Amino acid sequence: MAAAPGPSVETVALRHGREGLLSAMALAVLVTVLTLDLGGRELWTDEVYSLQAGLQPLHISAGDASHPPGYYTLLHYWLKLGQSDGWLRAFSVPWAVLAWLLCGLLAGESGLRREGLVAQWLMALSPLVALYFRLGRYYSLATAATMLALYLLVRLARRPTRGGVVALGLSLAAVGYVDYVAAAVVLLAVLVPVTGLAWRRNWTALRPLLCACLAALALSLPIGLRLLCDVGTVAAIAADPLAKSLWGLGVKLGFVLYALATGECIDPWRWWVSLPAVGLTAGLLLAGTVSLWRLGFWPRLMALLFPLNVLVAALAMSTVAANIPPNRVMSLSLPTMPLAFLALARGMLGPRGRWSAPAMLGLLIVFYTYGLANYFKRQQLLNPGYAPPWRQVAALIQEHEQPGDTIWLYDEGFPSYYAGAAPVLRPDQMELALAQMAAGTYTSRGRIWLIARDRGATGPLDQTQEARRQLLAAGWRETPFSVMPRSPQEQRMRTLVLRRPAWDAYVKVYLMERWKPGSSEP
Repeated sequence: MAAAPGPSVETVALRHGREGLLSAMALAVLVTVLTLDLGGRELWTDEVYSLQAGLQPLHISAGDASHPPGYYTLLHYWLKLGQSDGWLRAFSVPWAVLAWLLCGLLAGESGLRREGLVAQWLMALSPLVALYFRLGRYYSLATAATMLALYLLVRLARRPTRGGVVALGLSLAAVGYVDYVAAAVVLLAVLVPVTGLAWRRNWTALRPLLCACLAALALSLPIGLRLLCDVGTVAAIAADPLAKSLWGLGVKLGFVLYALATGECIDPWRWWVSLPAVGLTAGLLLAGTVSLWRLGFWPRLMALLFPLNVLVAALAMSTVAANIPPNRVMSLSLPTMPLAFLALARGMLGPRGRWSAPAMLGLLIVFYTYGLANYFKRQQLLNPGYAPPWRQVAALIQEHEQPGDTIWLYDEGFPSYYAGAAPVLRPDQMELALAQMAAGTYTSRGRIWLIARDRGATGPLDQTQEARRQLLAAGWRETPFSVMPRSPQEQRMRTLVLRRPAWDAYVKVYLMERWKPGSSEP
């Protein structure tokens, strides 16, 4: 009996042309989302760190114990062309586009062409991508490097060539110079097939992978030795992997799913949007992961890497209070985030989900569009304390400041926008001034502007409040200003999550003046 005829050349060409057009449209949407009003909001604190590190001489800007030097080295040269807020963030855009492109290439190389197209559209519309891949941070670069290494790994395993060995070795080393967590996950992605091939004694397929690993090891030796020397500092940064409780770990893992569904751009008390988005995402992610696991070795490996990266990132963090959104677990999990979109796409297009794929995709697009609109309308994160309106705070102080005033600040972002004459005291200078007050040797007669910012982390906030209490005890009077107030719903939500009372505003500015009891003037 004759075999059934396959699709004609014209049909295949038409299908590929239609897919190419849809992919080009997704790319146009992605670029629009990533470049829209890049300089519209103040720098996040970590972006200020990126800017300061990139402007340092190259031997200083090469990172620290918790940040490899790759991003800051490249940023150093990028900032020679400009130093504005928008220009700093623009450095992330081409890497985000490269990660988007590699997501489609990796899907095609693994036999998931349709899933790759849907994943590219999800990436283009996702508020998660808009939130993190527009920042002046290493997230998009780490994602691009990770996806490149995974793509070259699959390609080399399928078609071994000398050029593929060299390319994979270089890409594996590059991931280590950009992000430590991504490097650990990519290392596992290589070790799994290497171990399987060695177990089966398939030396022909194993040899190119081993050569690429040796090349990567040699190239990564400097950064590996540096990490070993700095491991004590890294341990001090992440001293409590389990967040002191299963509650803390559960909150972190839950926020990863919430961020994937809403991009952290939908207020959590808007349950009529956030709960359906999280529920649909959880169901599709589970169904897609199971379906990928059944398809073959390389889809199975992709299904493994994203949840593994989430777990590694969660265990690398210190306390739940310090990592409320934009939570660090999600930011550390970003390098494998395109794999999560592939799993979502597979959950829609899998054998049991084809009949409802348009409906589920339509719902996800509605949720994503709502989150994007909310993100660009509010121009702030779910926790705006991470990106406070420093321009507004600077204008407030400049409007009311007088000669002799000083500004006390436990933060890095404000000085970038302040153009007044008052000196800004750093934490060590503030502690010295408080010690001088206690000893009766503090000579400044001017007023003090004390800036306190609530961003989830308790350390700087507690230090600022302690300085305020000491000033009040020493006979000073305060005039508070609230910047960026919170709604009552948000106060209740943060109190529930953080297990401590939430402020009525993200930034409190206290004007501290000397006060003598019994007098009417300071």
